Amino acid sequence: MCRAAKKLRFRTLKEIVEEVRQSDACKTASKYIVRKILHKYKFLSHRRKRKPFVSAKNRRIRLQWVREHSEWSIEDWKTVVFSDECRFGLGNDSRTLRVWRKTSEANNPKFFQPTFKNAVSVMFWGCIGPNGVGRLVQCDQRINATRYVSLL
Repeated sequence: MCRAAKKLRFRTLKEIVEEVRQSDACKTASKYIVRKILHKYKFLSHRRKRKPFVSAKNRRIRLQWVREHSEWSIEDWKTVVFSDECRFGLGNDSRTLRVWRKTSEANNPKFFQPTFKNAVSVMFWGCIGPNGVGRLVQCDQRINATRYVSLL
């Protein structure tokens, strides 16, 4: 049953029960019994953690940036202002996926649910620097280089 749960991590309990019944292990396994055994071996159904999608290329670029700036002093960092824009989707996403995993696997990225931009949304821009937090600005259009300079 645990092998079936590992094989079908992103499937429903019903689908796992079907898999167990098709194997020679237990042709008459009920949903209740399969769930009970999975829980005994610490396999629980969890909502997948949500995280923004970051491509492999962008992960490499970010890691390179961190390595290049890892030796900076506090004085170097005092000259930097970090800024970002963030889009908030309106409404709720009914496509929350679940995963069968052990509690110890909670932070395994392969069990995360990547998030993508939502069509109905509101965008904000903000910044933070050595003197504190800047203004939070609601944006009604994409931020290009010209708009970015005017916001700063």
